Amino acid sequence: MGLFEGEVIKRLKHLGFNMSMFGEEVSNGLEDSHFMSNVRFTFDDNPDPYKRRRINMKNALRVLKPKRSPLRLYSITHNNPGQCCVTGIDLRALGAEAYNKALLDPHTLQPVEDGRTLMTEFFLDHLTGKPVQFTAQSGVTTGLPLRSSYCPGLLQIYWLYTQWKYESDMEEQGRNSSFLRSRGIELKPLRRKEVKRSRPLLVDEIEPFYAKVKMHEGQGIYITEYTNPDEGSKHYGEVDIVHITLDLRKMRSEERLNSEKSKVGNASENQSEVNL
Repeated sequence: MGLFEGEVIKRLKHLGFNMSMFGEEVSNGLEDSHFMSNVRFTFDDNPDPYKRRRINMKNALRVLKPKRSPLRLYSITHNNPGQCCVTGIDLRALGAEAYNKALLDPHTLQPVEDGRTLMTEFFLDHLTGKPVQFTAQSGVTTGLPLRSSYCPGLLQIYWLYTQWKYESDMEEQGRNSSFLRSRGIELKPLRRKEVKRSRPLLVDEIEPFYAKVKMHEGQGIYITEYTNPDEGSKHYGEVDIVHITLDLRKMRSEERLNSEKSKVGNASENQSEVNL
């Protein structure tokens, strides 16, 4: 490792990065080395959720800013395709699996349960499902688009930062600023009318029967529900058809099995009483 590389790693550690090295032997006996960054980001634990979010956003923005050249203020140091704009590591050496990590919930900081990952969020088009190339911006979420990107750990922080920023922007949008008042513009919260779902009266009458069936589902009783597939309908997603199957043979088998278990249990109790 050269002197310049050592200085770069020292500065990155100061910002909260760990640089670990991996590689393999090549034909000339030298080691073809690559680096991977382990990001240590400390989340604030302020009990006030607004202050906590503001502090986390400030810290995240500090970590996510691309490295700039000390000689040319507006020049990005790491701006090559397949390169991390902060650490400068080669992202292509990490492979796609490095980005197959679940997104973190911006409130609980726990992995989301809907299956979304860094790969599906940033490297797939949400409309067409085709692969896309994600690149960073010179001002994190503003400025000029770069050719470089983020390593997985920083991309996770970028995801959290964008979610926190979106929430903050939506809250600010609801406040009537002097800029809007001077132009006679007033923002009012959107009130959505509660849509009452139509439910036939007969359903209410057979509700006790359905509750009883639901209680014994799996014991010879099988329930299949079909929702409305028409996206243009106002009842889209509602349950339209309920199919209840009563398997009498299964019910008889269950009854015989329960009866035999009951007899065995009674015999065991009698035997225990004799032994005592």
